[in-house]
Amino acid sequence: MRLPFARAIVAGVATLVLAACLAAPARAQPLSPPLGPGERIPRGELEAFIDGVVLTAMAEHRLVGVTVSVVQGGEVVLAKGYGFADLESGRRVDPDATLFRVGSITKTFTWIEVMRLVEAGRLSLDDPVNEHLPPELRIPDQGFDEPIRVRHLMTHQPGFEDRVFGVLFVRDPSRIRPLTAFLRETRPNRVRPPGQSSAYSNYSTALAGAIVEQLTGRAWQDAIEEDILEPLGMTHTTGREPYPARDGLPAPMPEALAANLATGYRRVGASPRPQPFEHITQLAPAGAMSSTASDMARYMLMLLGDGRLDGVQVFGPEAARVFRTPMTSLPPELGAWDGGFAELPAPGGFRSYGHDGATLLFFSSMSLLPELDLGVFVSTNSAGGAALTSALTPLLVQTFYAAPLPAPLAGRPDALREMAAYAGLYRPTRRRHGGLEGFVMQLQAMPVAVTADGYLTMTLPIGPARFVPTDEPGRFRNAEAPGLAIFERKDGRLTIPSVAFAAERLGPLESPSTLMLALGLTALAAVGTVLGGFMRIGRMLPTTASQARAGRLQIGAAVLWLASLASIAVVATGATTNPNALIYDWPTAGVLAFSTLALLASLATVGLAALLPRALRDAGGWSRWRKARVTTTMLVFAASAALLLGWGALQPWNP
Repeated sequence: MRLPFARAIVAGVATLVLAACLAAPARAQPLSPPLGPGERIPRGELEAFIDGVVLTAMAEHRLVGVTVSVVQGGEVVLAKGYGFADLESGRRVDPDATLFRVGSITKTFTWIEVMRLVEAGRLSLDDPVNEHLPPELRIPDQGFDEPIRVRHLMTHQPGFEDRVFGVLFVRDPSRIRPLTAFLRETRPNRVRPPGQSSAYSNYSTALAGAIVEQLTGRAWQDAIEEDILEPLGMTHTTGREPYPARDGLPAPMPEALAANLATGYRRVGASPRPQPFEHITQLAPAGAMSSTASDMARYMLMLLGDGRLDGVQVFGPEAARVFRTPMTSLPPELGAWDGGFAELPAPGGFRSYGHDGATLLFFSSMSLLPELDLGVFVSTNSAGGAALTSALTPLLVQTFYAAPLPAPLAGRPDALREMAAYAGLYRPTRRRHGGLEGFVMQLQAMPVAVTADGYLTMTLPIGPARFVPTDEPGRFRNAEAPGLAIFERKDGRLTIPSVAFAAERLGPLESPSTLMLALGLTALAAVGTVLGGFMRIGRMLPTTASQARAGRLQIGAAVLWLASLASIAVVATGATTNPNALIYDWPTAGVLAFSTLALLASLATVGLAALLPRALRDAGGWSRWRKARVTTTMLVFAASAALLLGWGALQPWNP
């Protein structure tokens, strides 16, 4: 799948390609003068450049294996493997034989199938999707009048929330569900009108795959093989995965291909450790494919040839036009969705279209630049590989076809007040909007700040980026490279639009810092309550019956709050040592324990609030100091309960 919060957030601040250049694993000096659009990169220089960038990235990010292919001028000019496909066996990466997981690049194959149906007259991009889905997969309106149309799936604008935990990847092949069952059982909620804005959705593309199956009468895997892979001679590419054959599932990956799969690695300490296979057959049209660099080279040649390669016509002129024409209305500096392909700005004023792909372990990128008749594919089998895959093509274009970057822009200390209006925390719209997964996703936020020397800064996953204001309000230019950050107000909320999704500025009560402060104060109040209870044991302090009941309920609530906070602390600690636990094992016992205990603590707090007025009115018994402490404790507990309720954390039945 596409990397959820890394490169997508970079797109969210309009620096998807160029910010990647700044954080790239190797620096290269542009040619002077640069090559013209009609000039091809000399093969020797191209290979030396790719070798330098890849080997530097492998050393810096400890990547186990990399595969690369480059096409230009209608032919394959480079197909090369680096490092190991499997460390234990010593199997090296072979660009002709080693299959890498290409993640969401799979989606482009699905969109080709959709456009083949359009060209055959069996489908229109303006058709409501429910007209072409089996009854059990039809999308309810959920209060929205406008139906979801096929074009909304291609532009990630159906208005769905996003679900990841427990549904995206499966370790145990016995848990793989057929596509139709998965789509029926994990349908996300509709949270915005279709066509309003993009929020990257794997479910949307999987629905498109279901439409392909419904209209062709073939499994998605069969359609891809018969219509694309076999005609193109892509014999080392498949949308199937290795698992024991089972009724109801597509036939598994052939053994000959499975034997050549690259193993995925994650670094544990200083050493890369092999990880289990990441099954995604249940969402196959969105991310199940595996391929070699050489096969992907043929695929890129076909795409650059507008659907034609070696006399084979995979799709026609209508599809070729859709795949090169923006279907969204973002400013050109941000990019667009072109029939499911991402169109993005590239160095030198060029445009690229293609797609990135990522599982938890494999990172890939396919970029096509028609003006240069150039295509680049790169994939890695190691966590951390996005630093290479997001940077390689921009660096290549910058080096061979773009003028040298200008000197960094100076800050604007005179515009601090103007820039301060855009500072704050921003949260992506691509997330679950309810339940415990929504609660966890809301903890992710991107800070936008202003520095004293006059820069607007954004802390991106690939590193910090600095911007200075332009003459147009809400537009900020990247200080180090061409590129913009654009701010706009939608529905009264400041947002940063992008191709992948928007990022919305948070209000004070939505800030993770506010929640952490409330929970921290709750922990202190709970500890103080419990310690106070121990100190009063054996002491015959005066109290009334209502005060005694309130005191016992206060201690009970404190114990429950401490237990719930201990549970979430265990979850947070475990996430640092096992970052995939939430993805594979959702909902974890720790998350359910936290939610259940926090719910009970909140109910106890409500009970305390109900008893407290009578206890405070009673003459005698508690001192004024004791009454003030109990009241303060109740208010602190209540603040945490209210925040957690608003964040969706008190729903153990709705993971």
